[in-house]
Amino acid sequence: MQFAGWRATSAVLAALFCAGGGVARAQQPKQGDGVPPAAPAQQPQKAKEAATGAAPAEQPKKADEVPPTPFPLRLHGQTPLENRGIAPLWLPARCDAAGDVFVRFMDGGKPFPPVVKFSRSGEKLATFSVEAVGPYERETSLDFAVDPGGGFYFVAGRRVEGKYQHVILQFSDDGSLDSTILLDTLFSPLRMAAFKSGEFLVTGMTKSKTIKDIEHPFTAIVKSTGEVHEIKLNGDVSPPEPATGPASPTGAEGAPAPKDGLTAVQRSWQAADQFLMHDIGLGEAVGAEDGNVYLFRLTESPLVYVIQPNGEVLRKLELKVPWPGYGAVNFGVSGGRIILGTQTGAVEGPGQKPAGSRRLALYNAETGEFLYAYEIPEQAGALACFAPSGVTFLAADRVNQQEVLQFAPF
Repeated sequence: MQFAGWRATSAVLAALFCAGGGVARAQQPKQGDGVPPAAPAQQPQKAKEAATGAAPAEQPKKADEVPPTPFPLRLHGQTPLENRGIAPLWLPARCDAAGDVFVRFMDGGKPFPPVVKFSRSGEKLATFSVEAVGPYERETSLDFAVDPGGGFYFVAGRRVEGKYQHVILQFSDDGSLDSTILLDTLFSPLRMAAFKSGEFLVTGMTKSKTIKDIEHPFTAIVKSTGEVHEIKLNGDVSPPEPATGPASPTGAEGAPAPKDGLTAVQRSWQAADQFLMHDIGLGEAVGAEDGNVYLFRLTESPLVYVIQPNGEVLRKLELKVPWPGYGAVNFGVSGGRIILGTQTGAVEGPGQKPAGSRRLALYNAETGEFLYAYEIPEQAGALACFAPSGVTFLAADRVNQQEVLQFAPF
């Protein structure tokens, strides 16, 4: 089980290495009861069109179906980062309430490079490293957490008397280790966030008890004592129970019965597993000013769960990206708004935005209603974090060969 985190890591690392990069998605199974949906029956009108070859009459677009026009996002100034040459970024970055930025650079050849904290003025404030505080083997999550007050946390792994353990490491402002929390349950953490009240939300994958070599979503509240309390989220799914009773002598359409004893539904999970890891590993968890954690799942229509420190889900929101060809790649919460960073994939035809075009879509954090949007200029750099006043980007100044912060007010 201790290696499950690395298995999940390999599925998502490539998309995290490139700052501002888009994520190509294959068509994934619908999240629900785990059963692949049957093909929909043709409607009478569609059947008639198919039989006669007649093209359907084009219906006029309703006013509310016209994609909204984004406002231009205007950058205001650059701040060079102290002692930083240009290096690839590992996203996501994080910010605290003071506007300090926590970021990783993919240099030095380390699988999990340290996280460096910079002030808004570009001054290097601290470095946070699991290797530096040992005896921990490695980080077991792709993520780190920053609470609104600037507290910094990793999930790390260690082996004690042959048994593998997960530990939350809390760091002091100067990068030294302050305290540890031993988790009483073993699973594969991918994303984490800190509540203002001292608890943590950790989400990832755990081994299926019904299908060999398959993992399924696992989300939990972690208390300061290390107690892990699982949360069942409406929308996350678990594999079905194993087949019971004697196996049927034949499989589908008269084929020989499978020797693994699994039903067709269970076997479908073996194909769906990678998509679940994608949704979680490329999602995010953010501790917000309102005291809740906003858990973002990168599903076809992005889902947001608003979760209290006691594990209660206040609401579940489904966000609609309002432009065809754009997919969600970044997520933030600030000032009562959910901010979705979106990006185009490949160019599909005349009039389409070029690949890599980016927009910010802002939503009401209570209702999920779309509010307004901004077009991100090409030179902005990678999205770092959001504040009520605007957004922070990390960019490369190639003239002076240094990394810079750029700010854009809302």
